[in-house]
Amino acid sequence: MIDEDSIETTIDTYNPHQIVTYKVIKGEYPNEYSEFQSAKVTSIEGYLDEGRKAVEALEFKRQELSTYRNQQASKIDSLREHILEEWQRVEDNEKESLRWIADLFDISLERTISFTARVEVRGDFRAEIDFSIDDLSWEVEQGISIDGNRDVIIDNYEVIRVNEIDG
Repeated sequence: MIDEDSIETTIDTYNPHQIVTYKVIKGEYPNEYSEFQSAKVTSIEGYLDEGRKAVEALEFKRQELSTYRNQQASKIDSLREHILEEWQRVEDNEKESLRWIADLFDISLERTISFTARVEVRGDFRAEIDFSIDDLSWEVEQGISIDGNRDVIIDNYEVIRVNEIDG
């Protein structure tokens, strides 16, 4: 093993047959380590050329893959549009094959509809004679329970106004 401090640097003319000692870093951070190897300049030039060609080939493959992915995404978008058009046209009993194709290509046949709904609630509240209708909103809100189901999700609700019914 060569000690790093004992390496001398000399400037010389190009000699392809010269033996050069160089540092090789191995492992990955933070467990990397280095060792020294010796090789002819021509061998090192060959390694560098192979590395450059490998990087160029990988870049070319990356570009090919990116192009392929974009083409596939475009085809799936076209398929989605076609399925949605056909979905509107065919009868319910004919939609199974469209569901199967959509599932195969991870195409969602659902959409989310945001909504508001007005609900009228009638009820009775037993209170003392001097209880104000203005205080009834809180009582009504506490008495109402609105839950969703697997298809409808209720985010929140509030009591806007409580009116007394003459009776």
